[in-house]
Amino acid sequence: MFSVLLGKDEAPTDYRSYSEFDAELFGRLGAALIQRGILVDDDPREPWFLSYSHDAAVIDETLNLIEDAVSAVFGRSPQVRRLAA
Repeated sequence: MFSVLLGKDEAPTDYRSYSEFDAELFGRLGAALIQRGILVDDDPREPWFLSYSHDAAVIDETLNLIEDAVSAVFGRSPQVRRLAA
């Protein structure tokens, strides 16, 4: 289980800082993912899940679809920041 938060330069430390996200940007990414068959909730506070039933082929296909959606929303060279260790 994990979550995706867009529009922050620092990892959130409490509810207030977690609620300060870019809702419009998350909505655009969510729409791009849904168009590609990846169902996400429109609320970024809702967790995303992986399952033991997802084999390597499904994970690889999903990651390729996510990469395509990210490229569509952010462009071909998005600036990616890793906030969680």
